Amino acid sequence: MRVLLDTNIVIHREAARVIVEEIGVLFKWLDRLRYEKYLHPVTAQEINKIKNKDTRQTFNIKLDSYVTLKVPATLTSVRHKNQQTTAGNCNCSLTRMLSEGFFSLHV
Repeated sequence: MRVLLDTNIVIHREAARVIVEEIGVLFKWLDRLRYEKYLHPVTAQEINKIKNKDTRQTFNIKLDSYVTLKVPATLTSVRHKNQQTTAGNCNCSLTRMLSEGFFSLHV
């Protein structure tokens, strides 16, 4: 099974200190059930907006442990053209992801 993680879940999981304890429990179960953890490409874009260079580099290294969702170029183009939010971008392809066996997790 595959799960698409919301940017906020990833940020809480990979932060230097624990912010939301339940995220650790979620990841424990995802690992036990052997779910593949996916990120939307917009998550990396959001992480790269972090101003602190060391924090940004640390997050980018940690992002390598996730699978990045392959998104058709048209969705990326639409996002930049219309300046949609991350949630809006995820909703555009939600139907396709669900049909491919994804769960979508949000905070």
